[in-house]
Amino acid sequence: MTMRFLISVVVGLCLALGAQAGPMGAATAYRAAAGLAPVADDARLMRAAQAQANHMARRGRIGHDGPGGSTVFERVRDAGFKACFAAENVAAGQGDLGAVMRDWLASSGHRRNILDRRVTHGAVAAAQARGTVYWTMVLAGRC
Repeated sequence: MTMRFLISVVVGLCLALGAQAGPMGAATAYRAAAGLAPVADDARLMRAAQAQANHMARRGRIGHDGPGGSTVFERVRDAGFKACFAAENVAAGQGDLGAVMRDWLASSGHRRNILDRRVTHGAVAAAQARGTVYWTMVLAGRC
């Protein structure tokens, strides 16, 4: 068996298990397989994620610079979450949550964010414009 095949099997199982637990369920299942704590959904982080997804949809491109040039850490703070750590995964074009999670988990940088030990809370949001879905995952850890 190749490492790529093993990763695809683990990702598939995590997505199947996570689908029952909401948007952060797949991330939590993947983290559990790595021996890490679960990620709790957070409404404040959902506001930050939705603002970024909407911003990307309006601009027609993905990026980490937010409205007014804001950073993910500023958007998390402005949403009312007191964080010492914040990270963001963005994507565009995937048709559903399962597809975007597969892509994020297959990318070393995005996977690193999901598996960061400092992460305690998160949210995933999407916005659509001109036939393209724009995705944002915001991950944060309290002080």
